Amino acid sequence: MLDAALIVNAYHEMTAHEAMLRHTLAALKPGGTFVLMEGIWYSRETQSRDEQIKHHQLAPQVAKQEVEKAGFEIVEVRDPFLERPPDEDGKSRWWILVARKPAR
Repeated sequence: MLDAALIVNAYHEMTAHEAMLRHTLAALKPGGTFVLMEGIWYSRETQSRDEQIKHHQLAPQVAKQEVEKAGFEIVEVRDPFLERPPDEDGKSRWWILVARKPAR
């Protein structure tokens, strides 16, 4: 059993994200920590999950719903975690979600 799992800038690429979350939850010991970090452009935040994924990003509210649905308890969402300088696509940021496997 794992104490923790960390996914940075890769969750948006996982086409089988529901299965990955189930397997991660199963691999963690009770009370184990799951940390997810992704980026999002402000202009894309209200787009559908599919549209966000096409641009290799994901909004924190989308991930939060998926992580909770998988059975994790959300400990903290830090949004923004880090602001990025504007580029040709506009202003963007990194966010972090910290969750835990219930201690049941």
